[in-house]
Amino acid sequence: MATTQMSSIEKSPTEEKTSYDLKEEVSSVPQLHVSVGNHWSNALIVSLKTTIIKETRINNSQFATLVAITNLINTFLCIGFGFAIDKFGGAIMSVILAAFHLSGSMVMAGAATNNLNSYPLLIFGKVLAAIGDGSLDNAQHRIFSTYFAPGKGFAFSIGTIWGIANLAQFAGQSTANVIATNLGSYAWALWISSIIALFSLFCAISAVLLDRYLRSHYDVTDQTNGKRHTGNTKGGSFDIKAVRHLSLSFWLVVIFAVFENAGVQSFVSISTQFSQQRLKKGAVIGGWVSSFYLLLPACMTPFLGIYIDFFGQRVGFLFVSGLTFLISMLLLKFSHTVPTFIAAYVFYALSQCVTPAPQVEIVRSIIPDPQYFATA
Repeated sequence: MATTQMSSIEKSPTEEKTSYDLKEEVSSVPQLHVSVGNHWSNALIVSLKTTIIKETRINNSQFATLVAITNLINTFLCIGFGFAIDKFGGAIMSVILAAFHLSGSMVMAGAATNNLNSYPLLIFGKVLAAIGDGSLDNAQHRIFSTYFAPGKGFAFSIGTIWGIANLAQFAGQSTANVIATNLGSYAWALWISSIIALFSLFCAISAVLLDRYLRSHYDVTDQTNGKRHTGNTKGGSFDIKAVRHLSLSFWLVVIFAVFENAGVQSFVSISTQFSQQRLKKGAVIGGWVSSFYLLLPACMTPFLGIYIDFFGQRVGFLFVSGLTFLISMLLLKFSHTVPTFIAAYVFYALSQCVTPAPQVEIVRSIIPDPQYFATA
């Protein structure tokens, strides 16, 4: 009788597995949208280049500073934030970083309101937003590294993050000039971006609450160390000497990221205006054309993540990324016809499809201690 009672209470292996899979899926939902705000905002500024230069009476160099401030800030802060993410957890750090981004977005929107058009205030807002922008993706990656092991959904989760991020960037970039033109001021586009940033902050808070709920009701395994995920802060302090223990393959990935990202950021900062000049169209058409390349990565990166989870081939995908990016830039440089211009954007889109998931997966696989994944 007692045996019958016990067996009726116990879950079957199928039920346990379903429960475990469901925890992973549920934990992913709010976290996937945490970086929507910063990708929407970054695309917005680039798309509004012509309008911002005109309204604030600045030159191309000053606008380039406005765009590059995120990279400049995170050149100094990214490693420190990475260590903080490893130490205190990706969930709580994503809230702090999303809050910085929201505050910066609101300052930038205020800088354009009531025809203020203050370039110094735009810079200040961009600095605030940059503190959050640069490491927000890193915080997301760290959370998913806790819930998903390499080859067991981790690459798919990274691909899905970047698929959603590309959709957000497409929406921000393609609608910015439409909103500015129809509502009479680019301030409206910036305020809408602030609302999206607020949504991202709510998603980050939801992720923290959900993470605590799952830890208190289920035995969640931390996939970076194989132990139970307790949410406790990790001890230790950052030691620069630990860098000596990183393998040569890690530094090759770093060099690849440095050179490709330098090219990508340079191109993105001029993409809308470049489209206007090549097609001889206005800002609205330029914004639409320059944002279409984002649709291919948005659709392909999750499926590429699934492929990597099953078959690997991470290094091969990075090679394809570098090659297609090189081809796209050569086509843009040496040809001036519209078909070649379109072909260049297709190659550029392909390069952005095959970069995020393999790059993040390689870093996680080759570092000595996966618990320092965000720092790496």
